[in-house]
Amino acid sequence: MMKAICRDGGRINDFSGMYCKMAMNSFYCASKFYEEIKNSDFAYEKFDDEEELKKWSVSTIVFSALSLEAFFNNYIASVFGDEKYNNVYDSLSTQSKFQLIADFIFKVKIDKSKSYYGGLVALFRARNNYVHCKSESAKKYMSYDVISMDENEAAERLEYIPSEPPKLDKGAIDSDIRGALNALKAVRDVARFFDENDSNCYAMVHLFSECNFEQCSRYEQEFMEFVFHKLGIKKRGSI
Repeated sequence: MMKAICRDGGRINDFSGMYCKMAMNSFYCASKFYEEIKNSDFAYEKFDDEEELKKWSVSTIVFSALSLEAFFNNYIASVFGDEKYNNVYDSLSTQSKFQLIADFIFKVKIDKSKSYYGGLVALFRARNNYVHCKSESAKKYMSYDVISMDENEAAERLEYIPSEPPKLDKGAIDSDIRGALNALKAVRDVARFFDENDSNCYAMVHLFSECNFEQCSRYEQEFMEFVFHKLGIKKRGSI
C-alpha cells in the first residue's frame, strides 16, 4: 500500500527540477543535430554537427545525474532534517542515498532487475566517466610513429591525403543519442519509483514539470513536448 511520507515541504535551493529541464533541453538540441548527421556518409560533411551532438549528449547525461543527485539530497533532508542530513548522510554516494531512501523511508526492497535501478547505475557510471574524464595517448591508434621518423619521412607521412575521406562513424553517433535518451529514461523511472512509494512526493511533477506545462515559455513547451513524447509522459492539468 502506498504511504504518504511526512516531510518538510517548505524548502529552498532545490535545483533538481531546473537540472532536469536543462537535461531535457540538452536532449532536444542533441536530437536536432543527430537528425542533421544521421544520413551523411563522410565525417567531414558534418564535423561541427557531430561535435555539437556530442556536447549536447554529454550535457543531457550530466544534468540528468545532477537532477537525481539534487532530488535525493532534498528528499532525505526533508525527511530527517538538514542537520542530520549534513552530519550523517551528505557524504554517501548517490546510489547509497537511493538505498537509504528505499530501506529506511519507503521500507521496500530495491528490485535490481527493474529499470529504475539499472538505469540509475548506468547513468552515474556514464556521469562519472565524463566528470572524471581521463585522456590517453593516441599513439596506439596510429599506424606509424611520427616521433621516431626522420624529418623527411615524417613530412611525407603528414602530407599524405587518403584517396577517400573517412566515413562517418554512425555507430558512435547512435551511441551518443541513445546514451542521452537513456539518461532521461533513468530519471523518469526513478521518479516513478518515488511516486509509487510516497503519495506526497509528486516526483514526476517536480522533475519533469508535467503539470506545469502551460506555464512554461513557448520554447520550453517545444522541447518538453518532444521529450515527453520520447519518454511516454503525458501532460496533465495542475495538481
